[in-house]
Amino acid sequence: AIRRPGNPNDREPPPGYDIMMAVTDRGTPSRTTTKGIVIKVTDVNDNKPVFEKSRYEVDVNEDIPINSNILNVKADDADEGVNAETDYSIISQSHGQFFTISATGVISNLEKLDAESHRFHLLNISANDHLKPDFISFTTVEVTVKDVNDNTPTFNSTLFRCLAPESLSVDAAICAVTATDPGRNGHSALIPLL
Repeated sequence: AIRRPGNPNDREPPPGYDIMMAVTDRGTPSRTTTKGIVIKVTDVNDNKPVFEKSRYEVDVNEDIPINSNILNVKADDADEGVNAETDYSIISQSHGQFFTISATGVISNLEKLDAESHRFHLLNISANDHLKPDFISFTTVEVTVKDVNDNTPTFNSTLFRCLAPESLSVDAAICAVTATDPGRNGHSALIPLL
């Protein structure tokens, strides 16, 4: 009998064995014959895909174009051939359908990003081999949208009335008006009129 060491039901690793067998008879004189045998262990789907990271984090500027590649997630499967093929899916997103994922794990934006509306996006990603039995793994991706100076300041009123006495000295302030910038880094500003 030929016995395989270790787990007899596991192909990974090694995928096969080269065995040299010898048979000796009980005659006089005894005779021996040797024969080489190659045993190939075929793969079954017995491993789940494993992501390189349990959590991914990426920063992107809010002014990137739609369909920009943001991040590539990857899950490896120790099986071989069709048993190692993995499909990726976005299971959930924190703010609607802003992102998509390709068959190769590339995440891209479906919509224009805006740091003022949603600064953080949390995506739950799955990797699935879709075989029987089917194995699935999960990871999360946190996308931080960085603000860029994409907003123009605006005055808080269309008309300002300022009175200045005749005796006002040169370079004295006449009145103050305010303007705001809706960007994350913007703020109200007091602008003196000279």
